[in-house]
Amino acid sequence: MKVRDAILALLDHPMNSELMIIDGENGNGVPRTLNLGPVAHRVTRSEVSETSDCDNLAGKDVTVIGYGCY
Repeated sequence: MKVRDAILALLDHPMNSELMIIDGENGNGVPRTLNLGPVAHRVTRSEVSETSDCDNLAGKDVTVIGYGCY
């Protein structure tokens, strides 16, 4: 994904939406090509329990980008 592609895709999402990046628990900081999103996602209580990144976001809609799954 190019920067231009990301910007254009993000324009379809609310400007005040929290932007979250899925990096997976084994991301280890290795650069990866973004191939997921941006997509709308509602944060679950389970996600709040699993990571401090989601504190105070339970039930709220966020915009998510990432490098997909493997």
